[in-house]
Amino acid sequence: MRRRAGLIFLIAFIVVIIDQISKYLVSTHLTLNESWYPFPFLEPLFALTYIHNTGAAFGLLQNQNLFFTIIAIVVISVIVYYVRSEQKIDPVIALALARQLGGATGNLIDRLRQGYVVDFLHLSFWAISNVADVCISTGVVLLAYHLIFRIPSAQTTDG
Repeated sequence: MRRRAGLIFLIAFIVVIIDQISKYLVSTHLTLNESWYPFPFLEPLFALTYIHNTGAAFGLLQNQNLFFTIIAIVVISVIVYYVRSEQKIDPVIALALARQLGGATGNLIDRLRQGYVVDFLHLSFWAISNVADVCISTGVVLLAYHLIFRIPSAQTTDG
C-alpha cells in the first residue's frame, strides 16, 4: 500500500510541476488574450492562447473563485484520505487519482495565488484549458471507464 500511495503522490507532484511551469512560461511570454501558433501546420486548429479563468471548464460560472477553491480542497482531501486509507488500490484507479490530484492541486495553487487559473491550450473546437485540466479530465475518464468496464477481480466473493 505504501509503495502505491507514494507513486500516486509522486505522479501528482510531477503533474503539479509541469502544470505550474507551463503556466509560468505562457504568462511570461504571451500577453493576456494573445495567441501563438507553435506548430504552423496545425493552424488554426491548435494555438497557445493566454487567458485568465475565474470559473470552471468552458468558462462556466465565472467569478466563482471561492466556490471552486472549496471544491478543489474537498476533492484533494477526499483523494488523499482514500489513498492513505486503502490497503490495496488498483493500478488504473491509482493512475486516475494521481492525475486528478495533481490537476486539482495545480489549479488550486493558481486560485490561491492569483484569484484565477491560467489557461492556454486552445483547440479551436474546444474550450481553452491547461495541463491541470487535461489531467483532471483524463483522470475522470480513466476512472469512469475502469469502473464501468473493469474485468471482475479473481478475488470476488464466491457464491
